Parts: sequence; C-alpha cells; structure tokens
Amino acid sequence: MIYLKFSIKRLFKIVAWLIGILIFTWMLVWIYVLANKKSLINKVSTQLNSRIGGEIIITDFEPSLISTFPHVALRLNGFAIRDSMWKEHHHDLIKAEYAFVRLGLFSLFTGTPAIKKVIIRKGSVYVFSDTTGYTNTYMFKSHDSSAKAGSRPFSVPDVEMDDVRLTLDLKAKSKLYDFDIHRLNCNASDKTDRLQLDVRTDLLVHSLAFNTDSGSFVREKTIEGNFTVDFYQSKKKLEFKEAKLQIDNHPFTISGMFDLSDAPPLYFLSIKTEKLPYKQALGLLSQNLGRKLARFNVEKPVDVQAVLDGTVRPNKIPTVKLAVQVKNNTVSTPTLTITDASFSAQFNNRLDPQQRPVNNNSGFSFSQFSGTWENIPVQSKQITLVDLDHPVINCDIQSSIDLKALNNVLSSNTVEFTKGSGAVNATYRGPVMEGDTAAVSIHGSIDLKEADLVYTPRNLPFTNSSGSIQFDDKDVYVKNLKTSAANSPLVMNGSIKNFISLINKSPEKINLDWNISSSRLNLGDFLAYLEKRSVRSRSKKNISALIRQIDRMLEDCAVDLQLNADRLLYKKFDASHVAANIQLTNNLIALRKVVVQHAGGTLVLNGSLTEHPAGNLLSLTTDMNNVNVPLIFKAFDNFGQDGITDKNLKGKLDADVKITGLITQRAGLADNTLKGIVNFNLKNGELIDFEPIEKISAAALNNKGVSTVKFADLKNKLDINGSAIRLNRMEIRSSVFTMFVEGLYDLKKGTDLSIQVPLNNLTKSKEDFTLKNKGTKSKTGVSVWLRAKTGDNGRAKISWDPFKRGIKERRKNSADSTIQAAPDSTKLERKQ
Repeated sequence: MIYLKFSIKRLFKIVAWLIGILIFTWMLVWIYVLANKKSLINKVSTQLNSRIGGEIIITDFEPSLISTFPHVALRLNGFAIRDSMWKEHHHDLIKAEYAFVRLGLFSLFTGTPAIKKVIIRKGSVYVFSDTTGYTNTYMFKSHDSSAKAGSRPFSVPDVEMDDVRLTLDLKAKSKLYDFDIHRLNCNASDKTDRLQLDVRTDLLVHSLAFNTDSGSFVREKTIEGNFTVDFYQSKKKLEFKEAKLQIDNHPFTISGMFDLSDAPPLYFLSIKTEKLPYKQALGLLSQNLGRKLARFNVEKPVDVQAVLDGTVRPNKIPTVKLAVQVKNNTVSTPTLTITDASFSAQFNNRLDPQQRPVNNNSGFSFSQFSGTWENIPVQSKQITLVDLDHPVINCDIQSSIDLKALNNVLSSNTVEFTKGSGAVNATYRGPVMEGDTAAVSIHGSIDLKEADLVYTPRNLPFTNSSGSIQFDDKDVYVKNLKTSAANSPLVMNGSIKNFISLINKSPEKINLDWNISSSRLNLGDFLAYLEKRSVRSRSKKNISALIRQIDRMLEDCAVDLQLNADRLLYKKFDASHVAANIQLTNNLIALRKVVVQHAGGTLVLNGSLTEHPAGNLLSLTTDMNNVNVPLIFKAFDNFGQDGITDKNLKGKLDADVKITGLITQRAGLADNTLKGIVNFNLKNGELIDFEPIEKISAAALNNKGVSTVKFADLKNKLDINGSAIRLNRMEIRSSVFTMFVEGLYDLKKGTDLSIQVPLNNLTKSKEDFTLKNKGTKSKTGVSVWLRAKTGDNGRAKISWDPFKRGIKERRKNSADSTIQAAPDSTKLERKQ
C-alpha cells in the first residue's frame, strides 16, 4: 500500500514536470513569435507567395497560441488573396475575417517556417473563369523556381474551413459549383505514389451545375460524411472510392475521379443508394431533368444507381445514366397508373453517343415489366421512352383482359362490354403526352373470346363474340369475328385503312370497309337502327384522347358494308341469297344494289334511310322481276290493306317502284307519308273470289257467280300519295270480260273509280280465245260506264255513270288543286 502511494505521487510529479516544460516551451515560442513578428510575417508571406501567385493582403497579424493550442499558429486578420485582374472583376480568390496558419514548431527557428495547416473561418473561396478564357486558378501553380523537376513542389498542408462559401464559377464552360461549407477538415498524408487526403465535411449545396442551362444537381441539399481522396500528382488525377455520404439525410455510396490535367477538369461519378423515395430522388437531379421526370411518380422507395460521366471533351453536359430497381410498386404516368409494378429501369441522357446529351437525346428503358392497370394485368419484355421534350414510347404489350373491367377504364360512349375475355399481344410506338404529334404505329392483335357487348348509341346487343382485331402499322383489320345479334348469327371481317394516322386528326374521315355474312339474318333484330340514337354521358374520370377519338369515329365515320345472307327474315318476309352493299354514315343508311331472291323472283333495291326527328325518311327504288304475287302480298301483310289480298290474287309480277315515306321507330309507315310511282306488269294474273269484280260483272253484264277471273298481262302506272293510289287508265282484259279502269283507290278516304265496260263483252268468245291486251287507246265501241265509289258505310258501291261524271269531277278537283298550289303572280310582282 505504501509502495502504491509512492508510485502515484511520483507519477504526478512527472506529469507536473512535463506540463511545466510544455508551458515553458510554449512561453519561449510565444516570446520568440512576439519578438520576431515582422520577420515571421515576411517569411510566411514569402512561403504563400511561392505557392500562390497573387497578391496577399493581411490587415493584421498576431501569434495564436490559445486558439490552436498546443500548436503554434499565426492569426491573419482581414486575410485575402487576389489575382492580377482583381481591379476589373473584384473577386477575391480567398477572403476571410481571419485565418490561421499553423507552423512547424522547430521550423520557427529556421529561415523557412513550414506551413502545416491552414484554417479559414467566416470567409469565401471564389474560383472563376470568364468567357474570354481567363481564370484565377493560375495562382494555384507553384512559383518556386527552386523546386526540382519531378519532385513535389511543396508539402501540402492540412486545411480546415468553418462557415466558408466555396464557389467555382466557370462561365466559359457554363458550369457553376457553389457550396456553403459549415465545416471541412482535410488532412493530407504524403504517400509514395500519391497524396492522400482524409476529408470530413458538412456542407450545403447551392449549385452543382455541370451545365447552367440545365440547372443544378443536389440543389439546396446537405452533404455530410467522411471519406478519403487520393491525388496522383504525376497524372494530376483525383480519385475517391466507396465514399459514404449523407445527401439530403439519406445514405449514399459515391466513387469518382477528377482529371485536373487541363481546364475544365474531366470527371466521372458513380452514385449508389437503396430505398430512396422517388420525389426525394427528383430533388437531387437538375431542375431541367427533374421537371421532365416529375410527370411520373413511383410510390414506394427504390434502389438507384447513377453515373455522371464528364470524361469526354467538350464536357459542358455530362452523360447521365440511372439504373432503378422497382418491385411491387405503384407507378404513375400522365395518362395511367400501374400498380404491383416490377421492372428494371435505366435512364440515359445520351442515347446516341455521337449527339449531345440533351433532352431529345435522352430516354428510359424498362425490362421485364409487369404490373396491373385498372385491374388488368400487363406485361412487357421491353419498353423504351425516348425524347423527354416530346416523349415517345416503344413497347411490346401482353395482357389477358376481363372485358367487363374495361368499361370503367375506357368510359366509351359507343361500346360497353358485359362479358368475355381478351388477349392482347402487340407492339406500340407513339407519344405519351396528349397533343404531341409523333407518328403512331401498332402491330399485333387483340383476340376476343365469348364477349358480350352493347353498341350503346343504338342499344344493340351482340353476344358470344369471338374473333381477332389485328394491327398492321397504321391499318386495322377485323378477322373472322363471329357474333350474334339476338337470333341473327353474324361473321364479320373488315378493315380500316390509315386508322392510326386519321384517328387523332380527322376521325370523321375514316372509312370502314366491312363484310358481314349470315346464315340467317332477321331484320327484326336490328330495329334499334330505326330508333333515335341515345347519347350516353361520359364518365367524369379522365380518359385518353385515343378513346375519345375512337368514340367520335364510331359515331361519325362512314361504313362501306357488304352484306351476304343465305336467308333474310322480317316478320312474314322470307328471302334468300341476299347480297347488299350498304353505306352507313352519321345519320344515313344508303342501300346500293341490294339483290334479294324472294317469292320465286328477284328484287333489286336501291335507296336510303335518313334519321329524322319524326322518324326515318325512306327513299327506295325497287326492281321486281318475276315475283310470285300472292307470296309477296303475304310477306308484306297485303301492304296494310284488305281490299285485295294474297287469297284473291295470283300471277307473276314485274315492277319498277320509286317511293318515299317516313318509317317509324318500330318499322311502321307513318300516316300519309308514302309517295311514289309504281310501274307494274302482272303476268298470268288471276282474281279469285274478288267481290268488286263480281259486282261489276253483275251490274254491267248481269253475269253472276264469277269466282275466278284470268287476265292478260296487266300493266299500269300507279301514283301513290299517302293512302291514295291513282290508277291511270288501265286495260283489264280477262277471261270473263274486258274493261278499262281509272281513278283513285284510297285505303282510308275512300275509293272513286271510273269503269268502262265495252258491250262487245256480250259476244261470246271462241274457245281458243287468247287473252291479249289491245291497249288503252284501242277502239272499244259502245260501252257501259260505271262508277265504283265508297259509300257512307265504308263499302264500295257500283252505280251507273253514263255521263262520266266521276272522270269529270276528278279532273275538276285536280285542276282546282293545281290552281291553289300555284303561287299568286300578283304577290310575286309586288315582292319584286
């Protein structure tokens, strides 16, 4: 115990002696510095001048033994270093309220005191070059002519900066590096082949602009960390590897190189980090690049690796490459949002190495992309997004689609899916932003399976649809699309030429070439086309311009439809071998040479159906050839009359029909709208149990019991006006009698016919008599004149009309109508 107390006491004595010696030495140094103040200032100035070729300004000078204790230093108050052009640009290379120059203890007593460390506090360092090429960096070159070739010109002192603004303003190269250094310690170690700098820093970046036109990287972000830099003097190259830094409070690993052999320096930086929020990553990029990428968003943090390559001259803008790994993330673009997204992404601002690294030479590439868009799974092997000024995307797309899920996505005004699936396998090239004019090209197909859909403007459903929609550059083809409209099975094929070019410019100018074939086509399944088009309110959610344009195309484009059906049905109408060319436009259905086999004959139709507020305006020209009359009467429900029906009439009919009218939405004929002309020829005609003929025969010839009457060819021109049919003078030469008929046959207002029965009917015909018309102007001899007129009871009454009063009254009424319809000439004269 006594020995332990003695040892402690002895230790305290030794420490006390050491402290005393140190204080004594420190006092000697302090006295020496004070005594040799002027001499030391001259020696330090000489040292600085030999290392920095410029004017050194020191307002005051004093020894600093406390602030840098235990080291000996000189405090330089009002310290500044200026280049020879200062009077023109007024930028100090270094300026500080005060600086410390720490000297080697034993070097104080030599002629050349060694500078071991330089401390700058509350100052600025401003390095610049102007547009003429002048730079104040020349002052960093050694001016010590005594340095031997190949040797280090001087030992590099340690550097410490506190609250110093460091600016490198290189106007000639459009570069600006500007930092607020809160604290920087740089300790230099002289190695065999290099100078090693151990750096500890805490700074704020105001500008890291490799090109001032593009903006600054890491703008207004903090950087903290410790790292080592190696400077190879022979190569004038600065390198650092795996430096761990906190940038904007997020950990980064940075490696880099600066080649200082020529101005401006060449450089290469590699930056890596993990779990970096996307918006925080944008804040580290240049403003120009950040604005472009701000159109997109990634919800969860991502792993990022970036490379800034400024090793090629001229190096105004570095080549920037980014690599991003995304897993099960949500990615948003200006037009869509992808959930559960996984992919590898790369960005390169110099896609073409021969061109400058600018926006229109920049782009992204995505590999092994998978995700979900509006509950629709999407996959792509490769996606490229090029030209950040006007982004253009190139991609392949594979997807299996629940078609019903598309309704909320597309919000289409024309098509709504209720069932089915689709498989997409296509490549696409086109603009990303709405309004961009880059050319669009699509190749591939969309295959539909068991799809049910509704054409909403006409509320027309199609069921069990399967087929393929194929894209070939700018053209679209529909291949073997099998579907059913109610009870009508359909097979569709079609093409839209130049679809991609016109869809965004003039969708109404698009023409659809369409082919439909059917084994059994029921027109009743398509009565919705006679109804007014419904207008569906568009969803309030934003949909793409492409869908809006497709809606517009389906509403306004022209369709050239070729229809072929084995069988055509409508109520009792049953035709076969139907071939039709139909033109469909916004509000018009035009029929071009519709050929129908019906009732043992052929019908050829041309016409149009135009949408009208009151219904649909019909204009129709029909050529009937060798049609079986009772069958066509039965098919059309005796054309809405019961005066003569399919049970009363036989024969083969040829006719030319030109009519107009108004068709209701339920395919009925609006009252008093039918107008037209019918030229007909009835061959081998027979009337069976036709009451008017029986009455005429009884009245004129007292011949009763006539049940069947055979005719020669029955020809006439009928003028139709509403419910009234005007019969021009018509010869009816039959097996029973011959007569001539003219007048009005009105289904609603009443009939008024004049009938001439020549008395030569009383002469019995020979048994081999052949029925042959002689013409309406042939000589008839003495005749009996009858009038068939509808009475008050609604039934036709046959009366004698020897003075042809019926003909005279009709002619007078026709003349009066003409006078009333004619314009008043006196009124016209007054108007003129």
